[in-house]
Amino acid sequence: NFDDMVFWLQRQFENAHELNRASEIQRGMLPQVEIAISGYEMAGFCQPHLSAGGDFYDWIETFDGVAFTLADVMGKGIGAAIVAATVRATIRATAWNQGAEQVMNIASQVLEPDLQKAGAFVTLIHGQLDTFQNRVRYIDAGHGLATHVTKDGKITLLTTSNYPIGTGQNEEWQILNIEMAPGDTLILVSDGMLDVFDNALSMRRGLADIAIAANSAQEIIDKFKEIASSAKATDDVSALILRRT
Repeated sequence: NFDDMVFWLQRQFENAHELNRASEIQRGMLPQVEIAISGYEMAGFCQPHLSAGGDFYDWIETFDGVAFTLADVMGKGIGAAIVAATVRATIRATAWNQGAEQVMNIASQVLEPDLQKAGAFVTLIHGQLDTFQNRVRYIDAGHGLATHVTKDGKITLLTTSNYPIGTGQNEEWQILNIEMAPGDTLILVSDGMLDVFDNALSMRRGLADIAIAANSAQEIIDKFKEIASSAKATDDVSALILRRT
């Protein structure tokens, strides 16, 4: 009847309003201004598949450089977005004055119980750039989609032996180091980017070619956004770029 139709329309409007609000909040939690790092550029983007999603990227200044994170929560939508916000807050609260291993230890101790109860897990890469030594110390928690590209085109896949947070499998973290020479680019993406390419190998080659040809970190991100928007991705898509100028 008419009253039922009015009630249904009202609920649809409320649901749409809540989704829009969740999307606004999530976008507002992404870095809003460029970070000033002497000798470096950083840029990123996040494109949820739905109104909100489980991907995020973040960065925060530290006493010797910058700490940065790209993460992918299992699943999509509001539930994944809630978990992503919790993960971001936990890492951000410690990254400004703690090393990468301490950050990940605290994050896993805080998050593991709730993630296991929720039946969820998080893959992420957390890195810390030391601008004095031009070195990135990073931990890859089961993510596996980081690539180091040199100015002359050498591509190195950054592998990991760590498990995602939420699996309860990490007794100690494997920490790796990357030396950043002038013109080097560090590319971090979420697995939604795989939907844009035929396979992982062509994705890495394609993204590296974009990075080599670009003149800035933001130019790389703008191109990534363009190809992600034109493709029919079935997952959230995110990327973070660190480039030494």
